[in-house]
Amino acid sequence: MSDSNKSSGSDDEDDAAASNPHVEPSISGDSPKIHRATLNLTTAEAQKFISEQLQRHVEVTITTALEKALSQMESRRTLQREEVSAGGVTSDKHGDTIQNARCSRSHSTPAPVKRPQISSTGTVESSSGGSDDEGTDDQEGGGKSSCPSAKEPIALVLLSAQISLIVMFGFLVKYDEGEEHHYGNNETTTTTTTETTTGPPSTFKQNSTRMPNMVSQYYQQYQDIQVMVFLGIGVLMAFIRKYGYSAIAKYFKGFTMLAGALAVQWSILVRGLIFNGPNPIPLNIVSLIYGDFAAAVVLISYGVVIGVASPLQLVFMTFAEILFYIVNKYIGAMIFQAVDTGGSIFVHVFAAYFGLGVSRGMRSVADINTTHLEPSYNSNIFCLVAVVFLWLFWPSFNSALSTGMDQDRVVINTMLSLFGSCVTAFATSALFNGNKFVLAHVQNASLAGGVAVGAVVDLMILPCGALTIGVLGGFLCVFGCQFISPLLSRKLGLHDSCGVHNLHGLPGVLAALASVLLAALASECDYGPNLYLRYPARAPLAMSPRLAELQALSPNIAAGVNRTGMGQAMVQLTVLGITLGVSIVAGAFTGLLMRLPIFRKMPRSQCFLDGVYFEMEPEEVTLVKREKKTIDQKLSNKVIPKNSINPVPAFVNGRDGTTTNASPPPDRRKFKKYEL
Repeated sequence: MSDSNKSSGSDDEDDAAASNPHVEPSISGDSPKIHRATLNLTTAEAQKFISEQLQRHVEVTITTALEKALSQMESRRTLQREEVSAGGVTSDKHGDTIQNARCSRSHSTPAPVKRPQISSTGTVESSSGGSDDEGTDDQEGGGKSSCPSAKEPIALVLLSAQISLIVMFGFLVKYDEGEEHHYGNNETTTTTTTETTTGPPSTFKQNSTRMPNMVSQYYQQYQDIQVMVFLGIGVLMAFIRKYGYSAIAKYFKGFTMLAGALAVQWSILVRGLIFNGPNPIPLNIVSLIYGDFAAAVVLISYGVVIGVASPLQLVFMTFAEILFYIVNKYIGAMIFQAVDTGGSIFVHVFAAYFGLGVSRGMRSVADINTTHLEPSYNSNIFCLVAVVFLWLFWPSFNSALSTGMDQDRVVINTMLSLFGSCVTAFATSALFNGNKFVLAHVQNASLAGGVAVGAVVDLMILPCGALTIGVLGGFLCVFGCQFISPLLSRKLGLHDSCGVHNLHGLPGVLAALASVLLAALASECDYGPNLYLRYPARAPLAMSPRLAELQALSPNIAAGVNRTGMGQAMVQLTVLGITLGVSIVAGAFTGLLMRLPIFRKMPRSQCFLDGVYFEMEPEEVTLVKREKKTIDQKLSNKVIPKNSINPVPAFVNGRDGTTTNASPPPDRRKFKKYEL
């Protein structure tokens, strides 16, 4: 054909295209070239054309993704039916174990897979009117039915426990409205200006005048502790990729709130019965603070067995641990009169080693499937938020029951120790890992300073001493994560899901040893008469002239046993040993009881999975929904320029970088060219 004929043919094509603007233009999948007839489309026609093509593109993309997901679901169910007929168990490509027919309500007659349809608007619709989020029975997808959750009478147990607590509260507990507390020992709250002993869980001497408004004095610290216990600890445990619901909802197994609520109620009763004897149990805000300390003990121990214990096992563990914790506290604080202001010994050490004892008594590390014990990027971000909450509120935990200048010193020493542990966490992590930070090290060791300084936090350890203790605590925590935890797992078969031993156990022991040293060095030259308020057992004997002289200077000083500084140091060391012994033995005994068949041991294949006890959407359908939502949002935000000369390439070919992220259809279908 000659050039003139080509030119004439081209003109005829243009005239034909102009007379029929609705003819589909041709767009090559490999080239951004657009037929010239497209330029003759009006803005409205271009918008309509682009909308139709993108809608078709979205439908193809979503249909392909859903077909792939449904194909995977069908293959898994086929494998499951084959294994049921063989009476065995199989594992899918993710390492999950699929349960046989005995562990499901409907495995014998599996429901047919319902293929969803794509509506004209691009939404997913079920062909039978069902929901599009029907799940598979495997645990990774979070099936609605699983063997332990279907058989455990968790609802009956929880309702029975709560009704029993209501009955006991009705007979034993009353509001503390009298002028004096009625504890039959020195575990009562102070009332005037000076506390007689040292912080959580501390011992308080009984005075003659009650605080006119205890809420105004303690409420701020109480709320800070609430945030730490019910929010900080729970979110900190949500690092496990597929166990976030369980960690936050109950701090492990879906119960921070559940375990905390049970622990506070039960601890009020047990503490009142042990410390108050036959008298009615007075209830005030300080009782709630002590209840939060008890809840913290339980939740710290939960961190050892998070993801490997069933709800019934955890409920039993809550009631058992509170009992042992308060008995150990009574022995150490009331009988031996050891001092532990920040709870490093009675809270952190006890909780950590009780949890380790439970872990070893309940099951060994060889009996735990750790396939899903790994964080994700998003779950680690949540953990960092929890670390910040705990880091900011830790001074309130240590100073909750302190007053006056003691409270100032507690806050200062706690923050200095946290500063030291935070810097050391980064430095030590980089030192052990080729100049790169390990997030697990930073998350734990940044808080270790608050634990390490707890037992001496109200003493005159000097600012440099607080920083030094924080540095040592941070180093111990990272060292434990890097070397000690693998050793305990390999040699003793101890499983520790959250590294509780590194954050609470080792720094707590360090705090106890620091209290031994400081108790031996403390003298009246440094503290004056207040020495006998910090160490009540060091006060002179009753009716002695020296006691009368001291009481003339400070009326709150009570008679002691005339203990020496070295004697008090030996008591601190003895109480540390007692706490370690009681916690480990009691924990192992509790763990052995948790192995009884009544508690429905969690199958190995279901460890660290939310779907065992929570209603979950199938992961495949969730991902498809998320992708579709992203595409719809980008399409709804797209605006066609009114005066654009050639708007089509901007949307179809993405030459300006603003096109959607939808990938080409698998068949790479092409649009039909204009032809005459």
